[in-house]
Amino acid sequence: MKRNLAYDLFITDMDDTLLNQNSEVTNQTIEGVKKYIAAGGRFTVASGRNLHSIAIYPELFKLINGPMVLLNGSLIYDPKEKKVLFERFLPKEAKEVLALIQRNFPQLGILVFPKEGPVLKISHHKMAEIIVKREGHSGNIVSLDQIPLPWYKFVLCGSEGSLKKANAMLLKELPDCPAYNTVPGYSEVVAQGISKGFGISFMADKLGLELAKTAAMGDGLNDIEMIQTVGLGLAIGNAQTKLKEKAKLVCPWTNEEAGVFHICNLLSQGMAYDQIKNHFKLVMKNKFEMTKQI
Repeated sequence: MKRNLAYDLFITDMDDTLLNQNSEVTNQTIEGVKKYIAAGGRFTVASGRNLHSIAIYPELFKLINGPMVLLNGSLIYDPKEKKVLFERFLPKEAKEVLALIQRNFPQLGILVFPKEGPVLKISHHKMAEIIVKREGHSGNIVSLDQIPLPWYKFVLCGSEGSLKKANAMLLKELPDCPAYNTVPGYSEVVAQGISKGFGISFMADKLGLELAKTAAMGDGLNDIEMIQTVGLGLAIGNAQTKLKEKAKLVCPWTNEEAGVFHICNLLSQGMAYDQIKNHFKLVMKNKFEMTKQI
């Protein structure tokens, strides 16, 4: 049943937001998305993933009815039209800079996301293996010279100390390309001006949608621009503290508690900001009361 929705576009991050800790889309989440779409909403994702690693969730993929913001905003893709709406690449000198990083920080894992072909690994690290396995990429190591230009982004994986030093070098050598420390142990580098917030603004303009009537939810630091761009910026319950501090509201449910399902349910009822805020307070009060009884 179509409703007069307060937020007619809902955008969610994938990992640790829409997906549970096993990187699964639950049936409950799928049902929530279906309910929101049936009420007249547009649903899509904004992710650091590429198109391949979204399409490995076919039941979710076929439901998405708005352009996807991928690779932290480097690619905007319409899955219904099977059309690239926007893409921006790292400058070609990024390849030389990455070679410099590899020589100076051999302990870091490095993944490259080129335009053509799969995501490629040029050095080993246990944290790089997590991305490779989770997102369905090849685990083979290749040399930097084997990876064709252009690139959407690259990812560094390792200790916080090593990443801090590597990011300082990146700032000097690629000053216009932001490095996002999305979660501890990962640093993602994209082209100038690129962020999920930029991607959402572009997409909303393309669709003729109002950002004030858009809701978005995430968990990591690369979601800050996204939740500050939209009318209702949400942090999932398990989000990093810095993101929670920037959010309009913090969801009382985590990704393990199907936070996306619950938000879709509220949005599909046409709830506005004040109603959602009051509902969150009630949920948190009930959770507190239940905790006291244990």
